[in-house]
Amino acid sequence: MAEIVKTRGSLYFLRDVDYLTGEKGAYVKIGIVRKDKKTETRIKEHQTGNPRGIIDEYTLADVPFVEALETHLHYHFNERWITGEWFHMDEEFVKKVVVKEAERLRQEQLNYERQINAAEALSTQLSNGETRKPNKVELKMRDVHQLIKYNIEVADAKLKIAKSALIQSIGKYGSVSEVFHLSKAKDAIKFDATAFKNANQALYDSYCFEKEGGFQKTFKGEPGFKLKTEDESLYKQVKKLPKEIYTVTQIKKEKKRSTKIETLHWDYLKALREYKLLDWELTKIEAQLKATCGYYDGIKDVCTWVRKYKDPSQSFNEKLFEEEQPKEYLKYLKVKSGNLIGRIELSRAYPTS
Repeated sequence: MAEIVKTRGSLYFLRDVDYLTGEKGAYVKIGIVRKDKKTETRIKEHQTGNPRGIIDEYTLADVPFVEALETHLHYHFNERWITGEWFHMDEEFVKKVVVKEAERLRQEQLNYERQINAAEALSTQLSNGETRKPNKVELKMRDVHQLIKYNIEVADAKLKIAKSALIQSIGKYGSVSEVFHLSKAKDAIKFDATAFKNANQALYDSYCFEKEGGFQKTFKGEPGFKLKTEDESLYKQVKKLPKEIYTVTQIKKEKKRSTKIETLHWDYLKALREYKLLDWELTKIEAQLKATCGYYDGIKDVCTWVRKYKDPSQSFNEKLFEEEQPKEYLKYLKVKSGNLIGRIELSRAYPTS
């Protein structure tokens, strides 16, 4: 799960209005401005070249982790997500439902801001090599963490099943309008250090230097519920899923979007929503545990959070080798074919029943 971006800002809801009739459009843009930037600035940017007026329907200011709030709302209301940051929502729905959810989460962010910031500050400090005993509150926090981690495992399993069903329905096609698109990353020329080392160990070693070990931080909660034992049926379903295999010949083949594909696309988006909404729940509990852990390596039967410097390691100086041994360097250049990437659209920019 993604680490929360700690940037303050404002969340806005922008809507377009017909200059001639004053009629408001059916779409609202849910976006953000960071730090001290004003919503008015974004309105001016969107107004350029736009034949309709842009109005600020509502702005929620002073959001501690504004990017996390924006992402949460995008996924929470993804059944209305059309494209980019635009959603199909009337004014009443925004006011009575979406704004309330935004205000609720903003208040939660304010409530947990101190612990999240404390955890971040501690993450750069060496732990003391000691583990202490837990208290009753910390044991309850462990139970909450274990349940959230299990819920994430379940949500991830359901997401994989939904994705597989959609991909299998598309078959050997490279695109379905507004649903799926297969593309190939650019080929890259890489130096094959392993092949060079195997053929020229002594020369390879002469270009190695000792690299200082970086700072390492590893947080682990006490293991709890596991899908394999709690829901064997779901676990087996995931294990039996076919591998995603794409070919270059698929890329130019387009499949017509059918009702079945639209349904499977929506099943995938619902599963993705459930998975993504657990991000904030995990952020809250892990911030609490880290702040409680403090400078300790861990709390017995609750969590470990070891922060230390890694040992120095040997690293090959490829740049220096290329400069001093250009002919030898060229011998070990290889073309690495770009990966085939299947992208499922996160929104539904097509009519739905």
